Amino acid sequence: MRRVRVATLNFREVRLEDPRRTVRENLDRMKKIFEDTSYDHPDIFAFTEMNPFLGVELNKSVELAPEFYEESLDIFEELARKYEIYVVLPTLEVVSSKVYNTVFLINREGEIVGRYRKVHPTISEMEAGISPGDREVVIETEFGKVGFLICFDLNYKDIIRKTVEKGAEIIFFLSMYEGGLQLRCLAFDYGIYVVSALKLSGCTILNPLGREIGEHSHSPYVRIGDINLDYGVFHLDYNWRKLPEIKRKYGERMRIYISRPEATFMIVSEDTLINVDDVVKEFCLEYRYDYLQRANEFCRRLKTGNL
Repeated sequence: MRRVRVATLNFREVRLEDPRRTVRENLDRMKKIFEDTSYDHPDIFAFTEMNPFLGVELNKSVELAPEFYEESLDIFEELARKYEIYVVLPTLEVVSSKVYNTVFLINREGEIVGRYRKVHPTISEMEAGISPGDREVVIETEFGKVGFLICFDLNYKDIIRKTVEKGAEIIFFLSMYEGGLQLRCLAFDYGIYVVSALKLSGCTILNPLGREIGEHSHSPYVRIGDINLDYGVFHLDYNWRKLPEIKRKYGERMRIYISRPEATFMIVSEDTLINVDDVVKEFCLEYRYDYLQRANEFCRRLKTGNL
């Protein structure tokens, strides 16, 4: 059983006459939201895309990035260390003469353990001077592997596929737009958890069946959910007859969630000694990914006469 408590937010921007004051106000509000949420003891807290610069015109944000880039990191490195919470911090990163739309992962010790630069910026971002990143990033943490998508990235299967292939168990989606059906498809199609932090409304935590989990806590703008990464996703074919026997033996120690219209189910272990892989071996279950690969291989061999 590998549990992680996730906190994510909708950030309501302010637009002050002075862009610098807007950034300062954002940083102050981000800090307060983070500190208030710390009482729920999340393991990781996710801010949204370019969070310190929300409410500032894009061209001006790029202009101000050198002034606030390091300060933003310093603030949340200190807070991560003080409260022992991982921080997913999206901001504008300045490297020499280039500016990137970047998300940093800061660990409980206040150290930057990785960064992801948005691979697919919008045209307006690139016109304003934001450079595209060049690779997917998956970071190993104490509770599992996490990956990232930033806003417009969600429209491109290349970055999604590569992130999943690198082993991401949770993808954090930091965005100006909600994602909606795209996010549910992402969670379901790849059998992973998806956490969205948004500019407007609708921040969500989705399980690998595409179902929303978690609740709002002290604020209607913050959602908190407990994720159990000891899970498996399966197709009903060849597996469904074994489910009653699993339930008889393990009861609530193995929770089974069936999504009948998609002929898919999920097993989550609530047992500290028995994990889902153990149950798969004991009952000769086949993970959905392996089953689909086996069906593909059977099809290929039938076409080529190699059965």
